[in-house]
Amino acid sequence: MMIAVTIMSPLQEALLELFRSQPALVTELLSRLPLSLPAYDEVRIEETSLNELEPAECRADLVLSLRGERPALGIIVEAQLQQDTQKRYAWPLYVSGLRARLRCPVVLCVVTPKRSVARWAATPIRLGGGNQFQAIVFGPAAIPAITDRERAEQLPELAVLSAIAHAKSLDHERSAKIADAAIHACEQLSLERSVLYCDIVLSSLSETARKLLQTMDPAKYEFQSEIAKRWIAVGRAEGQALGRGEGREQGRADVLLHLLEQKFGPLDAATHERVRLAPSEEVQRWVDGVFASSSLQDLLNTR
Repeated sequence: MMIAVTIMSPLQEALLELFRSQPALVTELLSRLPLSLPAYDEVRIEETSLNELEPAECRADLVLSLRGERPALGIIVEAQLQQDTQKRYAWPLYVSGLRARLRCPVVLCVVTPKRSVARWAATPIRLGGGNQFQAIVFGPAAIPAITDRERAEQLPELAVLSAIAHAKSLDHERSAKIADAAIHACEQLSLERSVLYCDIVLSSLSETARKLLQTMDPAKYEFQSEIAKRWIAVGRAEGQALGRGEGREQGRADVLLHLLEQKFGPLDAATHERVRLAPSEEVQRWVDGVFASSSLQDLLNTR
C-alpha cells in the first residue's frame, strides 16, 4: 500500500511549527477535553515515518509522545486545510503503526482553521465489522479565542493558533483583538519565530480585520512595526560594530534580505544587488511593508 506524500502549504507548515516549537501545546489542547492523560515527565518529538513491516511510505505530519520511564501516549498531529478522502484511509494506519512501534495507546489530532474541514474530519471512519475510528479535531470551535495580552504572553503558540483559527470570523473586531494579543506575545520569542508567526497571523486575517488591527492604537502600534524594529535593531548593532555609517546601512540591508527570504523564499542576484544599493529610506519603507505585501514584486515596486 502506497501513501502519497503531499506538499504542504505555508499555513500547514506554520501550524505544525507551533507544535514543533512547543510540543506541550498539544497537551494544553487535549487537557480541555474530557480525556484523561496518563502521567508523564516530558513531551517528545518522534520520527514521523510510521511503516513497520511494509516498505511503503507512511508518514504523518508530526508525531509526539508523552513519556515517563516508557511511552505512555502517542500523539499524531495532522494539519488539514481541506477535505482529503485519502486521509480517511491513511489515518487509522498511522495510529496502528505508531501503536505497534511505541507499544502504548495512540490518538490522532487534526488541527484546522476551517469549520467545514473540522466537521469532515470529526466524522467517524468505519473500519468494517462494526469497528470505527475517530480523530480528535481542533477547529475554530475547539480552539480558545485569546484576546488578553497577558494570557497570550503565557502561551504564545496557543495565542498564535488562536489567531489563525479565528482569523476569518465574521466578528472582525474580535479577530483583530485576537491577532493583536498573538503578535504582542510573539515579541518575547526568537527573531525567526517572531517573523514566521506574525507573518502567518497577518496573512490569515481578512482585509477588514487587518485594517481594524492597524487602527487599534495608531500612536503606539503600526501593524508590523514592533517586529520590524527588532530587525532594524540588529542591523544597527552590526553597523555600530563596524564603526562606520556604511556599516550601519550594510547591516540593515542584510537584515532586510534575510527577512525577504523568510517570507518569499530564495532571492535572485538582481534582488540582492537592488537592496544593497538602495538608499536607507527605501530600505526602511520595504521593511515596514514586508509583512503586509503579498508578493516580492509588489513590495519592491511600492512608492
